[in-house]
Amino acid sequence: MWRTKDNTFTISSERRDMLTRVKNELLYRVRRLRGCGPRVIHPVATFPGADASCICVVAHPDDEILWLSSVLSEHSRVVACFAEEVADEGLGKARRRAMSQLPYAVSVCLGLTEPGLYETVNWRRTGMDERSLPEMAVDASALQHAYRALMQRLREHVAGVEHVFTHNPWGEYGHEEHVLVYAALRALKSEFGYQLWYSNYCADRNSSYAARFMGNGISVGAVARETNAALYRRCQRVYMDAGCWTWCDPWPLYETEYLLPDSLVFDENAGFGRAFTLN
Repeated sequence: MWRTKDNTFTISSERRDMLTRVKNELLYRVRRLRGCGPRVIHPVATFPGADASCICVVAHPDDEILWLSSVLSEHSRVVACFAEEVADEGLGKARRRAMSQLPYAVSVCLGLTEPGLYETVNWRRTGMDERSLPEMAVDASALQHAYRALMQRLREHVAGVEHVFTHNPWGEYGHEEHVLVYAALRALKSEFGYQLWYSNYCADRNSSYAARFMGNGISVGAVARETNAALYRRCQRVYMDAGCWTWCDPWPLYETEYLLPDSLVFDENAGFGRAFTLN
């Protein structure tokens, strides 16, 4: 760079190129800090057709119709993991009775006792362990026991299945046992080779945790599905008659829910948030 007779400055082309590279590097770093980093495009998963082998796996009886009604019909296979609750001895019996009366082709209750994880996570501050689980204020050995029991019992039900529908990684409204089921199915996915799907429900209290999953790319493969209001009302009545409907009533069922393929990689530094509707 040098000064000319009219007091202006001239920059050589080499120095101009260097400054441009420095400017672009600084802009890149600023975008990364603001969550606008490089895009990561995930392979598009094909949503299953009518002849595909599918199963719906949820934590508790009634979760399937609350969070995944758009993929359910009279031809569905549904597995609920937990039945017993330590604080309510009659709940497990009521849940089993209800599941025997549901209008699905197959409805199975594994009958596991709830590990009592609800409200053990600080959703605004939690990290994540190697199992895709948030940090829970529970005994580590008890958590590991529940996780292994789930994986052991679920193996026979997911073997040979092409698509599995379950809870999302943030547990819809932040139910830790929902996340536990997701984590077990995510771990089994590499063994059995199925495509894992979950819906888009979220709540205020765990929205910041959910957003951390969405920061590693553009939402690819999200499928909008109309919820099954008629089947919802039919199943809700079965659960209510059995005395084991555990959600609010009335519940304003959304007209549409999104099903997302499980292709997320937890990355604190990734950018360009994923874009899709949250219910």
